[in-house]
Amino acid sequence: MAFFDIITKMDETVASQKSNETLGSGLKRMALFLAIIGLLVALGISIVSALLPVFGTGGIVGGIVIAIILLIGIVVGGLVFSLISSGLTYVFARMLGGKGEFGRQYGVSTMILFPFLALGVVTLIFYLGLLVPLLGIVFIIPMYFMLGFLGALANYFSIVYLKAVHGLDTFKSALTIGLALAALMILLIIAVAAIVLIAGVAILGSLGAPTGYVPFA
Repeated sequence: MAFFDIITKMDETVASQKSNETLGSGLKRMALFLAIIGLLVALGISIVSALLPVFGTGGIVGGIVIAIILLIGIVVGGLVFSLISSGLTYVFARMLGGKGEFGRQYGVSTMILFPFLALGVVTLIFYLGLLVPLLGIVFIIPMYFMLGFLGALANYFSIVYLKAVHGLDTFKSALTIGLALAALMILLIIAVAAIVLIAGVAILGSLGAPTGYVPFA
């Protein structure tokens, strides 16, 4: 299939390629996608640390170390996050009558990653254009158009691949997405709350707070 077929001929492409998708193919595609994102972030940090003289040689080395750590964190963390979010989607799809397999669902869900990345780069260019003196205002409308288009594209693709993989109708596919997003948000809130609580207890412990002290109690 052509690079942008997953966007321009989405329904036909998903239907024709879904039988070839597995958990392995999805993980490889996702890992490469995250590695590209991580490399771009790492490159940006390395360039900034090298260009700003205030950091000196130590700052450059530190920037490179941070960039490498971020690269690894983005790839590993992104893979874990994608598996969790896809797992939630799978659970709700099955609850609503879906018949598909998790591996195929995951693989198909990653088919749009690189075309999506290409469109994301275009959006980033428009965003950077906002920084150009006097001419920045020209990029406002294109940037917001691309942001809206990417959001609509992601939602529509989710409905298409859930219908193709699980045999759900449009309403149940949309409901699956909504339920999965809600569950994911709840998990994220719990995780952030747990991290804040643990950090708070650690800080109080380092300050010599009495044993058994409970913040806000």
